[in-house]
Amino acid sequence: MSLLSIIPKGATTTLGIMVVCGVMYFVQGATQQQITQWGVLYAPSVAHGEWWRVISSAFLHSGGMHILFNLGLLFALGQQLEQAIGSIRFGLVYAGSIAVAALAVVVFAPEQPVLGASGGVMGVAAALAVVFLLFSRGKQYQSLLILVAMNVAIPLIIPGISFWGHLGGAVGGLLMIGVLVVLPHQVRSKQIKDGGVYTAERHPMATQSLGLGLILVLVFFASSVMFA
Repeated sequence: MSLLSIIPKGATTTLGIMVVCGVMYFVQGATQQQITQWGVLYAPSVAHGEWWRVISSAFLHSGGMHILFNLGLLFALGQQLEQAIGSIRFGLVYAGSIAVAALAVVVFAPEQPVLGASGGVMGVAAALAVVFLLFSRGKQYQSLLILVAMNVAIPLIIPGISFWGHLGGAVGGLLMIGVLVVLPHQVRSKQIKDGGVYTAERHPMATQSLGLGLILVLVFFASSVMFA
C-alpha cells in the first residue's frame, strides 16, 4: 500500500491545515516556544496592535497530546465536510470558526491566553452535523452534536482549556454552514448529487453565498481585533 493510497481525495484544505499546524508545532519546539509567546491569543496584546494573534493562535499547540487530538479530529471530520461542500466552502467554514472562537475569547475571557485548533475543529464538527441532518445521512449528526457538546463542557471540568474558544468555534461553524449551504439549499430545493456533493455552482445564490461567507469571515476577524 502506497502513501498516496491513504491520502483522502478532495480534502486538500484539510490536509493543508494539518500540515501548517504540524510545521508550526515543530517551529515552536525549535524556537524554544518563542513563536508561542509571539502567536498565542491574548486580548491585551491584541489590543496593543498585535492583531495577528487572532489567526496565529489557531495553528499553535501546547503539547503533543493537544496537537494529536485536534489533528486527529480534523482528519476524521474535516475530509468528510470538505468532500461534501467543496474546498472553498470548507476553508470559509474553518476560517469563520476560528474567527468567532477568537472573538468569543477576547470578549468573554480577555485575560486567558488561548492557543490551538480546537475552535476550528469544533466548527467543522458542528457544520458537519448540520450537513448530515440537512441531507438525511441517518443519525450520524447526533453523534457529532454529542461530540461538540462534550468538547464545550470539558473546559468546565478541566481547568486551562478555553470554554469560550470551544463554544465560539461551534457557533462560528453553525453560522458559516448556514450561510454557505443551508441558505442556498432553501433557495434551491435540490442541491446535491453524486453522493452528497454540493453542486449548485451555476445558481446565482451559490456565488452570492460565497461572497457573503467571505464578508462574514472578515467581519468576525475584524471584530475580534476591535473588541480586544
